[in-house]
Amino acid sequence: MITTPRALLSELQSRGLVAAAPDAPTSNAAHDRPWYIGLLLGASGWLAGLFLPVFVAVVPSLDEPRVAGLSGTVLLAAAWGLF
Repeated sequence: MITTPRALLSELQSRGLVAAAPDAPTSNAAHDRPWYIGLLLGASGWLAGLFLPVFVAVVPSLDEPRVAGLSGTVLLAAAWGLF
């Protein structure tokens, strides 16, 4: 029975289904990044979480074509600016 990912990889390699690959790095990517990058990712997650209820509150007012067009234009301009 195959119980570990390494055992699965070696079995697949022995059957010729997977090419031999160098050993994967043993370090965790989350521990390799600086603390300020983790802080920035966390802050952006919280900001995105705050934008969701605001968006849900605005959606009912988008029934009018003028409001929907204006909102779409503003959002497209913001997306282009962020890009």
